[in-house]
Amino acid sequence: MPRLVIVLASLAVAVAASATASSTSAHTVNLATGQLDGHTILGLTPSQVSAVLGKPDAAHGTKSRYVLQWGGGSPPHYEVIFTKHGASERAVTLALETGAYQDPKIGNILKPTPAAFASLMQARYGRIYRILKPLSHQPGGRSSGEFVQRSGSLHVSFGSRPNWGTFITLWQTG
Repeated sequence: MPRLVIVLASLAVAVAASATASSTSAHTVNLATGQLDGHTILGLTPSQVSAVLGKPDAAHGTKSRYVLQWGGGSPPHYEVIFTKHGASERAVTLALETGAYQDPKIGNILKPTPAAFASLMQARYGRIYRILKPLSHQPGGRSSGEFVQRSGSLHVSFGSRPNWGTFITLWQTG
């Protein structure tokens, strides 16, 4: 009997540690504002984004298209893409590839299928966003769609890719 108690106690500790690890690795995203973990990312310079999100795991590109990535692997957990604006590079795209991203109205935005995500966006954000490109399926198992703010410049692209799963991309025009 004592051995069973030790095994159960060890299991409880492992479950608690796993829950803590997964809760600390989850990010918040607000699809209404485009914020990640409470921070506006789009429009910032690479050094400003690094100051807010921490040191990236990888960086590559040119001055005209520069990419910072967090989370190792292919695909990364998320990446920020910069393009040249005047004298500096500015964040124009936030791509969420893997992991848990909790939106206040949808929950984990990478968990639903692209079709379910589109339905949730229309139901929960229909006053803020309109569908710009309905979900379409391309050869090879890819799918994509796009929403745009009714009054604003934020876009939400979504879809899936074989072997990678669901993706969400936030980007701005203008």
